[in-house]
Amino acid sequence: MPGFAIPELPRGYDLQWFYLGIRGDFGFSAEDYEKIRRDAGISKKNQHVGFTQTVDLAGRSAELRGTIGVHDLRGIEAELDLAAGEPPPTDAWVHYALSVELTSKPEETTEGDWDAAYVAVRNLLPERVPMSVILRMSVPSGKIDPAVSLPISLGKTAVSGFSEIRGVRLAEADPDDPDEELYSLIIDQSGDTTSIQVFASVETPCDEHVLLTALDRALAVTELAIRKVNGE
Repeated sequence: MPGFAIPELPRGYDLQWFYLGIRGDFGFSAEDYEKIRRDAGISKKNQHVGFTQTVDLAGRSAELRGTIGVHDLRGIEAELDLAAGEPPPTDAWVHYALSVELTSKPEETTEGDWDAAYVAVRNLLPERVPMSVILRMSVPSGKIDPAVSLPISLGKTAVSGFSEIRGVRLAEADPDDPDEELYSLIIDQSGDTTSIQVFASVETPCDEHVLLTALDRALAVTELAIRKVNGE
């Protein structure tokens, strides 16, 4: 299994929960699809390969998870479960995902030959590819100073039946396509805990350092709207 570089936990947040994920969706020709299947030892037309592995994050237990899905789109699109992503209009669709999550019960599992599938897909990709990034964190509310202070009082007449706003979603629209977003951030306060979710994209090599790239991108977005109280 490739030795993926595991990112350090962001400092200064006193994290209660942490999840970082990155995903790419790639289209391939029929010829490349058959080569991936052959090199990866994949027998089915639509098959997933993956693993979970226990890793250490600053002395805390975490789970590293990888998934590669290889799908033949030629004439059977309706048979695929495509809820997780929109497939490109090509002969074959491959989705690649890698994540790391703090958890008290990490698992060790394997499904198929991850090493072979990873190398087979990576060898056919360009040097840099667009990928989507998700960061989720739960932190004590007193550890951060968000750009939008929560809760926001609604007053007595603003929205009948509700007294305050405890969560907001901030987004940066794509200037070339206002209906699309370059990145977004959700802040949700519940009691003494604030949850932060970041959604962004990055162009990166699909290599062993991809989680480090994902965290750098996600934290760059986070720091636009969140200030750590202790200044670390």
